[in-house]
Amino acid sequence: MDNLFQIIKRHLKYGDFLNCNYGTWSEKTDRFILRPGRHSLLVKASIIFNVFQVLYQIYAIVTISKSWVEVGEGLGVMTIYITAGVQRFEIFSVDQDPFKILNYMHLCKDFKYNRSQNVILRCICVFLNLLEVSYWLWTFFMGALSLFAPCKPPLLTSPFCQGNLTRRLGFSLVESISAFHTIVSGSYHGVLHMLTFFCFLWIACVPLGQNRVIYTSPMQRFYTFRKFLVLEKWINSCMRRRVFLTIALVVPNMQILFGFMSIKFFRSDNQDMSKAAVLLYMYCACSIFTMLTFTSAAKVNTLTKDWLKKQNFDRTHDRKVLKSLMPLKVEFGNNFVESLTPLLIQEFYGLIRLGNLIVCSNLFEKGVDDPPFICEGQVAQKREQKLEVSRAWALSGLARAHPGPLGFGWAGLPRTGLGRAWPFEEPNLVGPGLGGLLPSRAWAF
Repeated sequence: MDNLFQIIKRHLKYGDFLNCNYGTWSEKTDRFILRPGRHSLLVKASIIFNVFQVLYQIYAIVTISKSWVEVGEGLGVMTIYITAGVQRFEIFSVDQDPFKILNYMHLCKDFKYNRSQNVILRCICVFLNLLEVSYWLWTFFMGALSLFAPCKPPLLTSPFCQGNLTRRLGFSLVESISAFHTIVSGSYHGVLHMLTFFCFLWIACVPLGQNRVIYTSPMQRFYTFRKFLVLEKWINSCMRRRVFLTIALVVPNMQILFGFMSIKFFRSDNQDMSKAAVLLYMYCACSIFTMLTFTSAAKVNTLTKDWLKKQNFDRTHDRKVLKSLMPLKVEFGNNFVESLTPLLIQEFYGLIRLGNLIVCSNLFEKGVDDPPFICEGQVAQKREQKLEVSRAWALSGLARAHPGPLGFGWAGLPRTGLGRAWPFEEPNLVGPGLGGLLPSRAWAF
């Protein structure tokens, strides 16, 4: 547990440097505290800036996007900014309960944990280290994108991307700082608070499944379980309405998007593997985060439900008290996470990702005219290859064939049951057609 708090303190230093988080670690009091008023004003100013940035991104996507590919890419980037902004939208009042929960966890850092609990702690530490790498990857990716592809929405440079190198370097620096600010502030609530709280509640409930408190007196059992109930209500009051609801709606969809795009990049002829590697890394980070979040919430419900079923009391009063107890439920919105929720989520989004790949492959083979935005470039490339082959075949064979019965060549035949129109337009190299019945730019065979 002490290693976990060292990592949390290191993450909070990023927020202190950027002035994007309300909370920090105080070395004087050895507690997590709310930052003073001047810093709170800077955080509120950054939230307002985030709102205007999202509006600017919407404007850039609507006015500058030239294809569905650019619209999809812009929406994917904008979703990250919206998610971070919704999680930290605390302007009029700041919820101080997360700091109190962290301080309560800090009091328990010196406890001796068993093997199962240490495995959970290691998983959290590994993910927090991956998240720290993601800070720099995302910042470098957005800065490089702004420098080498400044016309892509929703970048800040997209409305005026024809500037010189100095201007592009300046905008690239601003874009990098904005991306770094967004991902650090978004992970503050979603990871440092929510994921840590859920895993701590899971660690606290692990002894229930190992029969550690089953042989104590009835009053001690009820007292232990009610402490878990209080902690669960405390965490739900902080995370239920805004943070966990936003995460549950957005992050799994980002997992689908990153997974689908990384597969398409690796299967395409594009030799730029750096983009595919970044997408694959972001997909792994989203997958680990989703599984840890929903698994920890589901295990809390499963462990407490099994523990309540195992209890058996002789006194009527104790049995009535037992019936009044409910399993712990980690809630998001008006729903809660139960034992099968993580499996259902991964299965559902896996089927969606597989369905998208199948649909995209079928559209790519058929060369339809109106494919989804992910497949549009590939289908257009396939259609262009077919047109080039068709032109070469027509110019070398059919257009140079012997003249027909009327002397006008094969292009002079009327469009009856003899054939169909050629699927592309070319100048009629052998004549205007039979008496002007055929257009001058149509081919028939």
